[in-house]
Amino acid sequence: MKVIGGGLPNGAEISSSLFGTYTLSIPEGFFQSRKVNLNEHLAAVEHITEENKYSILGKAGWGTLGAIALGPVGLLAGLVLGGNSKELCCACKLDTGEEFLISCDTEECQKLKSLAMGNASKMAEGPVIDVTAEEKEDVMDSLERLGKLRDQGVVTEDEFQQKKAELLSRL
Repeated sequence: MKVIGGGLPNGAEISSSLFGTYTLSIPEGFFQSRKVNLNEHLAAVEHITEENKYSILGKAGWGTLGAIALGPVGLLAGLVLGGNSKELCCACKLDTGEEFLISCDTEECQKLKSLAMGNASKMAEGPVIDVTAEEKEDVMDSLERLGKLRDQGVVTEDEFQQKKAELLSRL
């Protein structure tokens, strides 16, 4: 896959591993680059067709870039790749808001779309809350006190189980 335009510096590229991990390398200086794991940070992918290119590129503010990039990509894809594999142009967006255009084949486009949909569903679930050691200790102390109250007959087994589930859900 090749990054062909957008808000990323020249030389940005996407590589994939045998294990299905996609990594975006973004040049940030002399012999330095920032690596972005697309399996975790790809927020959206949309295949650009003749019908939707002006809508997508207009929203991203890439009208001129898109008009320039899509023509040569489409022409090269037709000449180089022939009929079996089709080269596509896709608009991608990271969860940081960075947007870029890539040139890829149909299979790669589908894989990236699947990653983006999976990431979108994770983002919709809300942020992962990191529980501190103190909070874990408070929950454990509460469970211990609750167990003693159950053993003393102050709370029933059902009340104990209900409160225990509530406390454990905080972890």
